[in-house]
Amino acid sequence: MCSKAASIAGRRTAGGRSDRAKGQGQRAKGGGQRVLFFLFFAAKKRFVVESYVDRAVGYLEKNEAGRQAITRVVLRPSVQFGGTAPDAAELSSLHERAHHECYIANSVTTKVEVEPS
Repeated sequence: MCSKAASIAGRRTAGGRSDRAKGQGQRAKGGGQRVLFFLFFAAKKRFVVESYVDRAVGYLEKNEAGRQAITRVVLRPSVQFGGTAPDAAELSSLHERAHHECYIANSVTTKVEVEPS
């Protein structure tokens, strides 16, 4: 983690608008789409997902050209299962498959990391 990185975190205001700069927040929120792939792969294995919370953080840093850019996004998904839960290896595999199939992660130049909790 770069000590000079700026964490992009947003809050929703009462009017429903985000306090993030447009685009910056979209990059960090892009990982929200990957939950659909995770749910799909979990359902195929007959796991029941009770809760899926992802705390995405985007980092505003200088890119290779020396310009400010969202250079990476770290996703920190936390999943709660009803009934039988996957073991650690299977859970890791579900996250890896979801990330591999995610068309947003496959489309952006920003580095996307997944750190399940």
